[in-house]
Amino acid sequence: ANSAFKEGVRLLTKRPDINSYFSIEFLNKAIVFFSESKQDLLLQDCIYKKMMILDKVQADYNVQINEVMEAALKNETQLLNLRIANEARKVKLDQYKIIALSTLLVSVLLIFLLYRNRLLKKLELAKLQHNIQQDLHDELGGSLSIIRILSDLMSNKKLPPEEIANLSQKISGTASEAAQKMNTLIWALNTDNDSIANLCEYSRQYAVSFFEGTAIQIHFEEKLFQPDTTIHGTARKNIFLCFKEALNNVLKHAHATRVEIGFEMTANQRLIVSVQDNGNGLQSNNQFGNGLKNMQQRMQAINGTATFSSSNGLLVRFECAIA
Repeated sequence: ANSAFKEGVRLLTKRPDINSYFSIEFLNKAIVFFSESKQDLLLQDCIYKKMMILDKVQADYNVQINEVMEAALKNETQLLNLRIANEARKVKLDQYKIIALSTLLVSVLLIFLLYRNRLLKKLELAKLQHNIQQDLHDELGGSLSIIRILSDLMSNKKLPPEEIANLSQKISGTASEAAQKMNTLIWALNTDNDSIANLCEYSRQYAVSFFEGTAIQIHFEEKLFQPDTTIHGTARKNIFLCFKEALNNVLKHAHATRVEIGFEMTANQRLIVSVQDNGNGLQSNNQFGNGLKNMQQRMQAINGTATFSSSNGLLVRFECAIA
């Protein structure tokens, strides 16, 4: 038995490739034998060899476990990276979809705004044309009717020369007034005049021409925050006609010797036009009530206001938003 054990140990040492299971089985049988035969030295040697093999088996097992764990961890890391990359692609794709959708929405909105702006301009032009047709019918038609009536009266040969001269003067004045109205309508139609500065200058020239040859002195003042700001035809025409009516009231009814005219554009895009005379102001029996109503109606049509106050004469004030 001792000889067989030694031969077995020699073979285990010579052939380390022998499976650990068979080695341990061999040593287990040897341990049982040497334990029964009470050969302590050989028994201890068997137990030591068995422990060495078991330690090696455990170490190999730990290495394998570590390799398996590392491989699994590596696979999990690769899987996680793949998932992250996949999610990143999804997020990027979603971003592209959002950008494309946003671009489409912005394009549709811009097209809608352009169409709306064009439509509003067409409506504004149509409204202006309608108003001008109405003005032509009401004002110029009335002037032409007066001229026709006066001309018919002049054809009466029985009239004295001084009466004919008077009728001729009335016809001339009515024709001049009709020409002025026509000039105003043409000015209102021309989009090149759509600026605060143009409205201010046109009004100033009209006031100078209107009071020329009268005893009324004019003081004109302008405070324009942005002179080139656009003001469209309807608003421009209505403001000028209100301004013209205010000057007409000063000349015909106020008994004034001085008129102060102001054009002011504020920083919050509001236009203020004021006409202040030093006449007799508003009387209890207002002699130009229809004129005041006309001015108020014209300003209301452009979402503006017309106010009148007596203070050392009459102050007429027009105000509206420019935008």
